[in-house]
Amino acid sequence: MSSSTLNIDSPVNQFVNKYPKSAPILQSLGIDFCCGGQKSLAKACAEKGLDPDQLLKKLCASDTGKAPDNNRDWTEATLTELVEHLESTHHLYVKKSLPYLIDLMTRVVGTHGDHYPEVLQLDELVRGVVADMGPHLMKEEQILFPAMKELDVSLEGFHCGSIQSPIRVMKADHDNLGKLLFEIREQTRNFALPEDACGTWSALYEGLKEFEKDTHLHIHKENNILFPMAIEAEQRD
Repeated sequence: MSSSTLNIDSPVNQFVNKYPKSAPILQSLGIDFCCGGQKSLAKACAEKGLDPDQLLKKLCASDTGKAPDNNRDWTEATLTELVEHLESTHHLYVKKSLPYLIDLMTRVVGTHGDHYPEVLQLDELVRGVVADMGPHLMKEEQILFPAMKELDVSLEGFHCGSIQSPIRVMKADHDNLGKLLFEIREQTRNFALPEDACGTWSALYEGLKEFEKDTHLHIHKENNILFPMAIEAEQRD
């Protein structure tokens, strides 16, 4: 898609497809570009009290020069390339970050849980993310992604029916994860630390913010690029 076709009525996710560096801009404004990415830029701005024309200019100017590989236009990739990218970056990040976040969360609960009941509620949410992400990654890596690679090569189709069936399951998982991340942000009042917060608590909030940022981009690449690409490939067969 050329930049001239993007306007305030374009879905938000199309800006991230074309201009990957626009993702942190939308993230900072609280605009959902993954699960809710089909919403138009104009509508998203209206909900946030923003000027859509000004934001349009900022998003379209976000990527200047040659983008590094991590910011490439993944709409131009093959299914195999995108699957391997997801596994080697976002999936690897999740596997490394979740044990770290759980360790920080456990220590914050032990130190502050008696005086801050909201810490105990946050602990439940974080452990909910961990409980959801483990099986989700396993289903993608052991079932869906190999099927997509095979589809990329042979166009023989998904061996258990249409590939749309497991995609629907993955998208439902994404929706649930998105709700958990939203609840974490609400529970922490946008990661606002109390005055007596220790360094561990601060590190926990920084880690959760980074996890949220990566997860939004991760889900966007799957929901809005990989899954439609796989469905289109299957339908060409």
